[in-house]
Amino acid sequence: MFEYHSHTTNSPDSRVTMAQYCERAIDRGVREVAFTDHIDHDPAVRSRGHYNYERYRNDIAACRALYGEHLTILAAAEIDWNRGTAAAVADYLVGKQFDFVIASVHWVNGEYVGERAKTHSSIETYAQFLDEVEALVTTEDFFNVIGHFDLGKRYHQVNGRMDIAHNHEQLARIFTAMAAKGKGFDLNTSSLRNGSTEPMPGPDILRFFRECGGQHVTIGADAHSLDAFATNIEAAVRTLEEAGWTTASHIAQGKLVQVPLARVLGETPAVIPVLV
Repeated sequence: MFEYHSHTTNSPDSRVTMAQYCERAIDRGVREVAFTDHIDHDPAVRSRGHYNYERYRNDIAACRALYGEHLTILAAAEIDWNRGTAAAVADYLVGKQFDFVIASVHWVNGEYVGERAKTHSSIETYAQFLDEVEALVTTEDFFNVIGHFDLGKRYHQVNGRMDIAHNHEQLARIFTAMAAKGKGFDLNTSSLRNGSTEPMPGPDILRFFRECGGQHVTIGADAHSLDAFATNIEAAVRTLEEAGWTTASHIAQGKLVQVPLARVLGETPAVIPVLV
């Protein structure tokens, strides 16, 4: 099993150490884990500046020494991005190395996308968001996947659903550009812990992405607690199957590589954890 989205004490919103996650991973049959701690630059994020690269790399080195025989441990990051922070992100990444990077658009004009979904229609929620994502995929290359694409769905079941018909032309441009550059999606199961019936993105978006040439999807629970770690991975696999996918992706030799979905669930306990 692969777990490609988890947050440790190197993120301001998690109290779980990297070592605790590694022990849980081994117990649950997880073979690869990416510790994707938050790197934030938007002024609206009060906890920006919490992340310490040297401390994070020390944690990675210590866990690889302790658990590396049983677990592939990726040095990774979830980097918040929008056009207003692009220069700061670029400056910060100079001289820093990661095996895997999720780029996430959380904030648009100082407003959190999830909160916006609580009070605005789907079209209003995602209009400027999609402009930021399109700018990301056409101007940047520091990332492997885009995080929780329809993030609003985690906060509102109606407004948070992206209107594909309304946004069809722009989505086609975004997905085609992603496919051409070998970028993928973070298939994020955290929405299933918040009342949604599907992960982010759901099968309709995944199907459209595939039709535009998309080849890569990683899977992660977006865990900020031990209970959430590696949960609903089986549901993510079912979502991919529903959307016509036969593979998910992981990092091998520094790039995204497809593997059969059966391998994603291979070598797991008899009961795969589900957290709702």
